[in-house]
Amino acid sequence: MTTNGLDEILSTRSQKFKDLDIDINELTVSELLEMLSDDPRLLKRPILTDGQRLIVGYNQSAMKNLLS
Repeated sequence: MTTNGLDEILSTRSQKFKDLDIDINELTVSELLEMLSDDPRLLKRPILTDGQRLIVGYNQSAMKNLLS
């Protein structure tokens, strides 16, 4: 999904994610998609793209660079 794996897009430090008490590496793609469909807040935000680059999570300098 990403260059650096699921930790790059999932909000694994959030209390909501911790409450699930799951190992994301043991999930199938279908299970992961169902989990995110049920609760999209498990994704880091914001997610920005210009079609070639992807910024996930709040990074002010990366966002400025992407939008300039």
